[in-house]
Amino acid sequence: MRVIIAIALKDLKLLFQDKSGSFFVFGFPLLMAVFFGFIFAGGDGEVNPMKLMVADADSTTASIEFVEQLTKSGAVRVVVASEEKAMSTVRRGKATAYLIIPEGFAANKMGMFSGNPPEIMVGIDPSRKAEAGMLIGMLQKAGFAGLQGMFGGGSSGKSMTPVAIDVQDVSVNRTGPKNAFDITFPQSIVWLLIGTATAFGVSLVTEKTRGTLFRLQAAPIKPGSIIAGKALASFISTISGAAVLTLIFVNVFNVTINSWPFVALAFISAAICTSGVVVLIAVMGKTEASAGGIGWAVMLFMAMTGGGMVPLIAMPSWMQTLGSVSFIKWAVLAVEGGSWRGFSLAEMMLPCGIMISIGVLSGIIGTAVFRKNYL
Repeated sequence: MRVIIAIALKDLKLLFQDKSGSFFVFGFPLLMAVFFGFIFAGGDGEVNPMKLMVADADSTTASIEFVEQLTKSGAVRVVVASEEKAMSTVRRGKATAYLIIPEGFAANKMGMFSGNPPEIMVGIDPSRKAEAGMLIGMLQKAGFAGLQGMFGGGSSGKSMTPVAIDVQDVSVNRTGPKNAFDITFPQSIVWLLIGTATAFGVSLVTEKTRGTLFRLQAAPIKPGSIIAGKALASFISTISGAAVLTLIFVNVFNVTINSWPFVALAFISAAICTSGVVVLIAVMGKTEASAGGIGWAVMLFMAMTGGGMVPLIAMPSWMQTLGSVSFIKWAVLAVEGGSWRGFSLAEMMLPCGIMISIGVLSGIIGTAVFRKNYL
């Protein structure tokens, strides 16, 4: 065990002595995640319409026209649903508000003249006061538009209240990401895995060209210890880098961590997987250039299909299915599961189990190739 630790510490020391190499392992993942986080947070400057779930129990010409008036502003995207589904969608944080138009809305239209206007019910998250105020204003405007239609566009009705709005606070159960950095935080871990795999993947070839590997082979060291030492160095690098990135994103960018044990499980599984992949990449190249090229090609393909370039949450379903071949996808899913997806232990077992299996299998194959080609 001492030999394995000594080899791991030697590789880590060489990594930190190489400033450019250590930057791509620790600094580059942070820059990439922060960069995309600001892009997703800033958007393109356009205001997305608020999603309004509408349950029209009246289903009359008057109620339909009332809803149509809401859509004309372009600030509301109306989704017609049942009352139960409308409320459920808002409670799950999938829509901004719901609007319920009860039966008798059209029949009570003339009640505005007697101080008893037709009533509608609106449910909205109390923390979204800006959207609530804007929505109430649009509802009143839509009511006035219908009133003007009744009087040929006159303005006499503006002193009246066209609709009575019953606003209800909704306790929202948010299961999605709270901000853009919740989405890009797992991507920082992805780039950490890429940087670690490529950095340590070329180390075996480097030691061969510099003669270090020959001296290790001449010493009373088992071949498995050499491979285990490099895998341990990769494991330590991944865990320490993930811990630093997590502290930065939690304290600086308010990233959500629902379960620290599950996030730790995701990091350990990803580190095991990366360590095995490092061993496999290390024995694939004959020169430093070929090993580095193979490492980057493999890892970039994994990243493109697994959520490293585009977050999983933004990828189309067919691409998410294709990404199942990439261990990067399972790393992202595991980190998201522990941070904001709210995975159970059983749900965490799938991505973590796949990563550990890939790591172990890659390590076994890599060790076998090392014994065959390097000894």
